[in-house]
Formats: sequence, structure tokens, C-alpha cells
Amino acid sequence: MSKIKNYAMERVETFWTIANKTIGECEHYGEFEALMLAAPEKDGFLAFNTLEELEYELRDAWNEFWERYA
Repeated sequence: MSKIKNYAMERVETFWTIANKTIGECEHYGEFEALMLAAPEKDGFLAFNTLEELEYELRDAWNEFWERYA
């Protein structure tokens, strides 16, 4: 893989590491989404995907996390 692709993939991984730590600290989805969309690491995700896909993935992660406690 190219160095640029590796760099972007590392940023995606960093983004999801941060998201997984942040998700349990938020009281509602809107707070979680706002924090993650403000994270500079989101740019790595957006290198390969659209903003709509990112929002969908964040919603999916939120639902997966909180369904464990339902």
C-alpha cells in the first residue's frame, strides 16, 4: 500500500479508538456525533467515505454500544 493510504488508514483507526472511548461518556447521540464530527481524526475517515457514511457509522456504533445495556 502507498504511504498516504497507510496514513489515512491509521487515522481511521485512531478515529474509531477515540469514538469507542467517547461513546460511553455521552448522554445522547447528538452529543456523541458533535464531538466526533469535531475530531480532526475524522478527516482520515472522510478520505475514503462521505460525511453521510460517517454519520451512519457513528449511529450504528452508538446503537451497538448502548444495546448492550438495554
